[in-house]
Amino acid sequence: LINLSFIMRNDFVLLAGLAVAAMSACTENEVILPVSGESQVSFLPLATTATKASPITKYETTTGDFKVFAWYQKTDVNGGHFSPENNTNTLEPKNYTLYMNGIICKYSEGDKNAEDAGEGAWMPTDGAGNFVNYYWPKNGKLTFSAYYPASEKLSVDAIKGITVTNYTVEDATKQVDLMFSNRAFDKTSSNYFDNENGNKLYDGVDIVFNHALSAADFKIKLAKDYGEKSIKVQKIEIVKAFCKGNFAEGYTTGKESDSPVAGWRNQSEQKDSYVVFSGSAAPSTTASAVGETCILLPQNFSDDVKVVVTYSIYFKDGAADKWLQQTAEFPLKGTKNSDGDSEITGWEMGKWYHYTFTFTLDQIYFAPSVSDWKDVIVKDFEVK
Repeated sequence: LINLSFIMRNDFVLLAGLAVAAMSACTENEVILPVSGESQVSFLPLATTATKASPITKYETTTGDFKVFAWYQKTDVNGGHFSPENNTNTLEPKNYTLYMNGIICKYSEGDKNAEDAGEGAWMPTDGAGNFVNYYWPKNGKLTFSAYYPASEKLSVDAIKGITVTNYTVEDATKQVDLMFSNRAFDKTSSNYFDNENGNKLYDGVDIVFNHALSAADFKIKLAKDYGEKSIKVQKIEIVKAFCKGNFAEGYTTGKESDSPVAGWRNQSEQKDSYVVFSGSAAPSTTASAVGETCILLPQNFSDDVKVVVTYSIYFKDGAADKWLQQTAEFPLKGTKNSDGDSEITGWEMGKWYHYTFTFTLDQIYFAPSVSDWKDVIVKDFEVK
């Protein structure tokens, strides 16, 4: 018997034991910005929750490049209208300029020979990967939007925000953590200061990334010590999960007051199998991780989506050690959090799910007994 327990991890919170964390939102402090000088535009990316199927927990120099867009206006870059009748976008007032159009940002190790650039920064590059200087306007403001990784082909619009159609997760164990930024409105400087004492808070435009996908990992354990040999796990796979969908950041006007709700729709195409683990792993009484962390398409669970575990039970055939293969299937629809009360109806964007398989073995033993004799009375033999 295998007991499957579930845990979720929020991007900002490290969980202990089997606790489940609810998603928390990133709070952005409103600060008074200094008057912009002739300073370079640099960035400070902040991941809300690392590459190759490893969910990013913080943005480091080894994380990789991101792509950024910037719009300039003399007043707040905070207006606009989308007309569904003729599928056109306009900004009001109509004096905005696309200042950065899908510029790839890379990490620069040293200072840029500029007093305010600092040592080490995420800087814009040209099409050939060389660092190129963008300067803050003397008047007006810039609004920024970014996504990671830079290699992805996403659409970014001043009104509608970031969108992508028919995004596909081909291999969940190799999928890169797709992230989109909060839109950074009406910036005038790379440097941000505390209102009260003037201390510098950020050295670079604060690019706060959110996870567009879901994550899951797996552990195995024994309910108790069954001896040196008992169970070995050979395969864990996710079957019939949706692997294709459309993403929209959720802006309708491009305004800061939009309160966009990002999400996925039109999930389709069930993947026959995402193989999470393949090999041989012996569980112990302490839960241990097996296989790769998966990055998955957010979705409501269909009746078909399951986790399938292939394992073997040890037995003896004379002097020979042998293993009897078994398969256990766990439908994900209707599963619950570790509190036992909250149903998990699907994988949600930005949530990390932890699955633990607990193996319980029932030992075979015997209780011998003897059935009663049934008396048969034979007709007397007559001796003559």
